[in-house]
Amino acid sequence: MIKRLTLVLALLALVAAPFAEPFQKSGTADAASPHFSDIQPSQEAAVNRLVDEDVLAGYEDGTFRPDKNVSRAEAVTMIGRITGFSGYTSPDFSDVSDSDYFVQMVAGAVHDEITRGYEDNTFRPHRDVTRGEMATFLTRAFTFTNRDGEANFWDIYPGKLHATGTEVITTAGIANGYPDGSFRPDQSITRYEMVLFLDRVLHPEERVSNDGSPEVEGMTGETRVVTASSGLNVRPGPNTDGSPIDRIASGTEVDVLETVNGGWALILHNGEFAYVSNSYLRSPGGSLAGKTIVVDPGHGGHDPGASAYGVVEKNVVLNTGNYLAPMLEAQGAHVIQTRSTDRFISLSGRTNMANNAGADAFISIHANAAGSSAAHGTETYWSSNYSAAESRELAEKINSELVRELNTRDRGAKQANFHVTRESRMPSVLVELGFVTNYSEAQQLNSASTQRRAAEAITRGTVDFFN
Repeated sequence: MIKRLTLVLALLALVAAPFAEPFQKSGTADAASPHFSDIQPSQEAAVNRLVDEDVLAGYEDGTFRPDKNVSRAEAVTMIGRITGFSGYTSPDFSDVSDSDYFVQMVAGAVHDEITRGYEDNTFRPHRDVTRGEMATFLTRAFTFTNRDGEANFWDIYPGKLHATGTEVITTAGIANGYPDGSFRPDQSITRYEMVLFLDRVLHPEERVSNDGSPEVEGMTGETRVVTASSGLNVRPGPNTDGSPIDRIASGTEVDVLETVNGGWALILHNGEFAYVSNSYLRSPGGSLAGKTIVVDPGHGGHDPGASAYGVVEKNVVLNTGNYLAPMLEAQGAHVIQTRSTDRFISLSGRTNMANNAGADAFISIHANAAGSSAAHGTETYWSSNYSAAESRELAEKINSELVRELNTRDRGAKQANFHVTRESRMPSVLVELGFVTNYSEAQQLNSASTQRRAAEAITRGTVDFFN
């Protein structure tokens, strides 16, 4: 039986091992003031405590990204910073190499039976962690002795996966649920929710009482504007099951209490909790307001693009484009997609679409391929034919965000003579997310989490370009 480390030893371990994840490295240090530009005042105390204790950090651009989902690698790394994983033999997973920053954390988590791999000998380090999985991880990593009450969530029942872990951490005051009486065990956990959980593990005075009145975790409290031209359906749950209960007119401002997996926004509607699609909401006067942006997922239809290891380029880039479009719209942009389904469009058809619309930017999304499986990384191309300086700047900003977000090799922003960038009469770029001919990157690119994160990175780069 593996002995659990006490919280006292865990805190001592923090001093011995500094946090050095490349995807979370920050330059912040002043504990007396907020560390990050994108967290709410109500989030500052918990976030800053864990940053000061070296449990986690922010990003090099000064953001924390509280709504970003946490991956399996990130989760075990954060837990490992507390429990002090070190000195373990590298795990025997086909998708974890000795060069990965998280290799020792994965090895420690598996050794201490906090988690394990999959039957196909993979760990899937980049897959999102759910709230239920995190409850199980914390229950296995720490011992909670002071528990009170019982967990009463309509979506947790005896025999359900992670029910035991959920029962333990909620009665220990580590977590509560949502205003609708749910715990949402299958929902991906965000960085801020992870902060709340770990802050309460380390600081018992921050734990919540289990009085039957769940608090809202990850509440944003932001005002958004409805962008759907025909109105936005209001639904009783965070899904499309059943009929809408109402419709909100385009241009209406709504107060978003929190977001669920980035896809659904919890609002108060006529005094009741309800949900609307987050894809049709934007910030008032968004930073891309008035801009027309063409999103161009490459290939399609009878043209699959590159393919290897069962991963097909046209599918990867289509999914990424479909994530990207609503994200840009949420920033106020008018978005034109050259394709939102699996269909073929000629190269001239794509550029004509952008030129005829008088677009302000053109973003073509691709996945790379090479004769050698060793080739890997992210690169973004621009053309000197039109708007050369602006195209280069847009390429550099998007590529920088992608490399930072996906933790890929930076192959740089490069000039090239591709038709779609050469013939588009506006700042235009062609993004190569990664190589499908590299096994590790192919698996990463094929995941919905990576496709969504790539879209988030492209959005940030685009916003930075226009501001």
